[in-house]
Amino acid sequence: MRKGRLPPVHGVRGRGQRRRVYSQNFLPEGSHVIDDLISLSEVPEHALIVEIGAGRGVITKKLAESGYQVLAYEIDDTQEKVLESSLKGMKDVRVVYRDVLGCSPPRQPFHVVGNIPFGVTSGILDWCLRSKFFVSATVLVQLEYARKRSGYAGRWSKRTVETWPWYSWTQLGTVPRKEFQPVPSVDAGVLRIARRDEALVPAPSRPHYQRLVALGFSGKGGTLYHSLATQYPRDRVLTALQRAGVRRGVVVAFVSPEQWISIYWSLVGERTGRAPRATRSPGHKPS
Repeated sequence: MRKGRLPPVHGVRGRGQRRRVYSQNFLPEGSHVIDDLISLSEVPEHALIVEIGAGRGVITKKLAESGYQVLAYEIDDTQEKVLESSLKGMKDVRVVYRDVLGCSPPRQPFHVVGNIPFGVTSGILDWCLRSKFFVSATVLVQLEYARKRSGYAGRWSKRTVETWPWYSWTQLGTVPRKEFQPVPSVDAGVLRIARRDEALVPAPSRPHYQRLVALGFSGKGGTLYHSLATQYPRDRVLTALQRAGVRRGVVVAFVSPEQWISIYWSLVGERTGRAPRATRSPGHKPS
C-alpha cells in the first residue's frame, strides 16, 4: 500500500475515542456480489472511492484492481495485519484504522462503495451527505432500510424527501443473507445515492425547502394538509396539493418527492425564486 495521490485524513480523533463494536457481516473473497456492487456504482476510473468497514479487504482489493484510488476505513485495528497482507503491493490504497464518524470527509470529490456496517447506516450516510464533495454512494444495507429510503410500496421517508432535490435514492437490487459470513438475520439491499447534475431546487433555497418538509412531517393534524395548514392559509395549501396531485386526506408518507417539490414551489418557491417549468406542473391529476 502507498499514499500515491490520496488525500490526507483530516479531523482524526484519538484511537481510544468513539471506539464501538458495529454489526457487520462480510462477503467472502470471490463473491459475485462484489463485482456486481462495483459495476452498479458507475464510478469513473481513477476516481476517489471511500470504503467504510474494510474488514479483511476483499472489496478494498477489488476496488484497487479496478483502477480506483481507495481510502478505506476500518475501526477494528486487529484487522491491520490481515489487511496489510491482502493489500501488499497495491498502489493508491490507504487504510485508516479509525471510526470514520470521527474523521472529516475528503476535501475533494469522492464516492462511497462497499458493505457498510448495518448498525450505523444512517450515521454513515449522513456523514456523506454533509460533505459538499460527496458525489455518490453505492452500498449494501439492510433490505428494509433500502426500501424505506427508496420509496418502496409508495412510502417515502423524511430523509429522502428533504434531500431529493439534490440527491436521488434508488434501490438497485437485493442480496440474499446467505451471501454473507456470518449469515445475518435479514437480507440486504443495494442502495445508491447520487448527486444530481442539475438540482431540482436551487441550493440557496435549501433551508426554505427543508423547513417546509419538516413542517409536513411534524404529524400535526394527522395529514399533510393539516400539518401545512398550521402555517399557511388553507386555500393556498389546498391549491398546492391539487397542483401536485395529492389528496387532501393523504398522510405524509405517501407523498412522493416530486409532489413535494411541486408543493414547495406553490407555497414557498414562487416567492423566493422561479420554479423550473417541469416542477411547477408535474402532470398529476388530483384524486
